[in-house]
Amino acid sequence: MSFEEQIAPAVGTPEADAASDAARWRGQCVDCYAQIEFLVGTALREIWAVGHKSPSQPLFTYRTKIASLRDAVGEDGFFHYKGLFRTLDELYGACDRRNLIVHSTGAVSQTPAGEWVWTGCYIPPDKDADIVAEAITRSGADQLERRLRRTIQRLTAQLSHMRKKAVTK
Repeated sequence: MSFEEQIAPAVGTPEADAASDAARWRGQCVDCYAQIEFLVGTALREIWAVGHKSPSQPLFTYRTKIASLRDAVGEDGFFHYKGLFRTLDELYGACDRRNLIVHSTGAVSQTPAGEWVWTGCYIPPDKDADIVAEAITRSGADQLERRLRRTIQRLTAQLSHMRKKAVTK
């Protein structure tokens, strides 16, 4: 029996299709989070270039970048911008979910109805919890992916607006 003959039965099964779709979903989410982090990092460099004080410590993590930009556009920040602050506050509040999707190990299973469920878990670096775990259904995954895409669009528009405000100041 050849290697191809052993693999062929496993390809195209409902379980393989579910695992493939879950991997596609997770990859899309990781890409969305990378785009968000890039947008936030670019915005931070731009506001530091026009006079906002850069932090004394390097911003290595997604969470610290989000927090730094959120502080810069908050009520007492360099650029007061409520809409962008709310977007960044939502992103900051969802950092654990982001870390779950990006940094976890996961498994895919199927419900009796044939829907897949992705279960991920990771060990947070600075939390009291030993492990964070969550199960995300196919419908929940689709909603999360759409929400991330809308967040990228909203963040892009808000940062563009912030740049225009900076030029006119």
